[in-house]
Amino acid sequence: MRIIILLMVCYGIVPIAMGQQDMPPSIVAGFAQSRLWESGGIFVKGVDKDEFINFITHNWQRMIENLDSLPVSNGSFLDDSGPRNHSILIFEAACEWLPPQEYVDFLEKWVTLFEKKKIPYQAVENAVTGITAKNYFVAVNWEDARIKSVLRRIIAATPDDDKVAKTMYRECLSGRLADNYLVNRNDDAPPPETLPGIKLKAPFENQLARVKEWASRNGADNHGRARDSRTQNDGQHPESKFGRALLVALIIVGGIVCLGLFKLLKPRMLFPGKKA
Repeated sequence: MRIIILLMVCYGIVPIAMGQQDMPPSIVAGFAQSRLWESGGIFVKGVDKDEFINFITHNWQRMIENLDSLPVSNGSFLDDSGPRNHSILIFEAACEWLPPQEYVDFLEKWVTLFEKKKIPYQAVENAVTGITAKNYFVAVNWEDARIKSVLRRIIAATPDDDKVAKTMYRECLSGRLADNYLVNRNDDAPPPETLPGIKLKAPFENQLARVKEWASRNGADNHGRARDSRTQNDGQHPESKFGRALLVALIIVGGIVCLGLFKLLKPRMLFPGKKA
């Protein structure tokens, strides 16, 4: 049994956590010296960039299980996030080079860590907005079911007092962030990657699709209410017919009575002094 488990681990069927001791010295140096640009993107230092990215994208599932053991940054200019969190941000930035569907796998695991408060908010925000290869990836793929699920979970896990963050995620979930991107992006900029079945739409096409969806949903609701109304009216139909018939009969009888009284009183009205 132990031999079978060992073979499964070696072939990646059962991934095991990867700590700093399992990494080549060049990758450790990459974590220690690499930095994130303030405007987005990653500056890989201490190791060849392709080597660093390839190592992380091939081993991310093992590394994500043991983030506490990532090599820490040796920078002296770090903000309040601290060396450990900075390494987590470096790891996330490198994971953006994953293939599209595998990146969604990463996002699902990433948001689970956020729900358990094991990674900082900045790490989730970076993954959603995309600071390297997945810039606006989540935004333009907002119609994908797994992406929607990830966004809803992030919204639920974000504190209520962080209204700016919640608003951004809701704008992403609604598709409005994608519209904003498509309106403002440079014509020569390469488009973000898309998941199977997802096509980039012009903003007016997105709006038209939402209007049609709303109209269809609203029409279905109105049809249901009309059907209920018809059913209710059909149930009251016999009583309604009887009521109308009775009203007509009363009108006719009243008319006959009035006509008789008029004939009886007509001579007195014309000749007040003459007895009938």
